[in-house]
Amino acid sequence: MSGQAPRSIGPSLAMFPSSRVEAEQAALRMATDKTEIDLARAPPELRVALALAVDEYGEDSDLAQCLRKGVSFHHSALSGELRYLVERLAAMGTLDFIAATTTLAQGMNFPVASVVIHSVSKPGAGPLSPAEFWNIAGRAGRVGLSEKGVVVFANSGHREHWELYSRYLSDKMVSAMAEAVGNLRDSDSIKWTYRVNEGLRPFIQYIGHSVARQGAAATASDLERLVTASFAGKSQDVQVALLRLARRYLGEVADKPRNYMKVADQTGLASFSFDELYASIAGDSVLATADAAELGRPDGMKHLIDALAKLPELSLALEKGHGMIDTMAVARVVNQWINGASVKEISASFPGGSEAEKVREAGKYVFGKVSQTVSWGAHAFLRGRAMLSGNDHSLTQEHRMLPAYIQYGVNNPASVLASILGVPRQIAPRIAALYDERNGQLLPEDGVKFKNFLHKGPVELWRDAISGTRLAERVSAADLRNVWRDAQGLEHQAVPAADRD
Repeated sequence: MSGQAPRSIGPSLAMFPSSRVEAEQAALRMATDKTEIDLARAPPELRVALALAVDEYGEDSDLAQCLRKGVSFHHSALSGELRYLVERLAAMGTLDFIAATTTLAQGMNFPVASVVIHSVSKPGAGPLSPAEFWNIAGRAGRVGLSEKGVVVFANSGHREHWELYSRYLSDKMVSAMAEAVGNLRDSDSIKWTYRVNEGLRPFIQYIGHSVARQGAAATASDLERLVTASFAGKSQDVQVALLRLARRYLGEVADKPRNYMKVADQTGLASFSFDELYASIAGDSVLATADAAELGRPDGMKHLIDALAKLPELSLALEKGHGMIDTMAVARVVNQWINGASVKEISASFPGGSEAEKVREAGKYVFGKVSQTVSWGAHAFLRGRAMLSGNDHSLTQEHRMLPAYIQYGVNNPASVLASILGVPRQIAPRIAALYDERNGQLLPEDGVKFKNFLHKGPVELWRDAISGTRLAERVSAADLRNVWRDAQGLEHQAVPAADRD
């Protein structure tokens, strides 16, 4: 050794695949002996990340403490904006240590319709393993956004890898199916089988999708070929059991209108689950007739959560804390979220032995269960309500926006559009209000106009947007604007010195 201090070769990544707590503790330990970064000299991304972290999780939150020292953690309890900024700051070399769960390895946390595989090779480490490949490729297609997911290999020379990955997926599916078939009992109804035998849900949904697409009769005539082709060379017992299960299922849904099956299929729910949801709507005057404002309030939202909690696809994901689900508690969290409450504010109702634990649990719940699972359920609910009324036009624009309000944590259409375009949730309502003041109320066809409003907006627009918000004391409008423009792939526009906050 030369006696000189070791030269940094870039950020270090510590992976904690199954523990958010360990990731946070590792980052905090690393931050202990480090000096705080001079924020005035730091890139704007760090100032924006710190401002968002303080606003969302608190001044003394673990994330804020870490960012001030140039380290961070990265897991599912962070907002999408903060995960992006952590990744960006690591790429820039501003953060020299990141403790992460699999969220960082998984990369994207947004829905896509297609995935293009340019290369299956990892630098110096050979080709992607089958599990790694499907972790990436499996992101193609999302319920409510794209009927199909498309995976494209850009290099035709990678066919042998595709065949390997396909065999892996097929073998894994067959293995899981064989185990699930072993738990089948002919005395159980198909509905009960679907509820308790998770391994068979994809197969039952696949048959339901076929019924929605081509009808029960056509599915029945093609059934044996489909099953035997899919499981050629595999256990004959598995094939026979699945054929028997599929025929029983077809017998139960044969009389259902095909349009009903199509709607159920489009929600991503099995026909049995859609039956359950449809019955809940029909038997509940609030779900069947309430306006959007009533559904958004805690008492109204509880009716929706009660209905969603009955569905096997969603019920396990809706538990808050531990034990039996408290649907009113969930409804209050959703209401707080869409009305602008921070994770720190929401965390007060969560269990935990420390404030950090409460904030972590609230963040995980909000950015996972609320913005994804409850939003998905709200989308399915609206399809069921429209079918019950017999008229799609019975739903107002506000009704239709409910799933998006839940997903993005805002409560008006312009704020949703701002959030989709990457504006932080904390100022999306102010950006929306400024658009309305200057252009009139946003109309459904005004998406391009709104996008241009943001793209061409000067720093004064962002200053007006943060004025009166909690962010105004923590970050400059110029920093917010520049970081947003960079994330959108737009060139920075020079800001006069007098306009820099």
